[in-house]
Amino acid sequence: MAITLDGISLPDLTIANEFKETKVRAVVAESIGGKAIIWETSRSMEKLDLVGEEEWIDLSVLVALRARADVVGAVYTLIYESSTYTVRFRNEESSGAIEASPIVPRPNSEDTDVYTKIKIKLLVLEISSSSSSMSSSSSSRSSSSLSSSSSLSL
Repeated sequence: MAITLDGISLPDLTIANEFKETKVRAVVAESIGGKAIIWETSRSMEKLDLVGEEEWIDLSVLVALRARADVVGAVYTLIYESSTYTVRFRNEESSGAIEASPIVPRPNSEDTDVYTKIKIKLLVLEISSSSSSMSSSSSSRSSSSLSSSSSLSL
């Protein structure tokens, strides 16, 4: 399995939350008369977590990823198997966009030190091509707004 993020080769990580979110955001309320009022809209973005509990990654790769995560407003290309995504790091997460634990913790880390328990948190803004369940029939997406909302009263 080939995984690259902005040209950086990553170990064989898996998508942890591939089926966690749906493409539809909905809010349901009850009218004064007791009928259901439903507002639905399609999501224009999806969370994607690349994780690896047992996979290893060098500190030099983590440093390169962190340098990209530190760029304000930047978007990158993620290639995961046969899918190509336009993504940004989820820097708004309280635990940060990148997590990893050293196999052997030590005070003077070197670029060749190895880390595991990897989690890279991304936000998918666009899917260019896909064979995965995260595919979309829409080729253009807005990174900051929801599109095509509807309301339904039952």
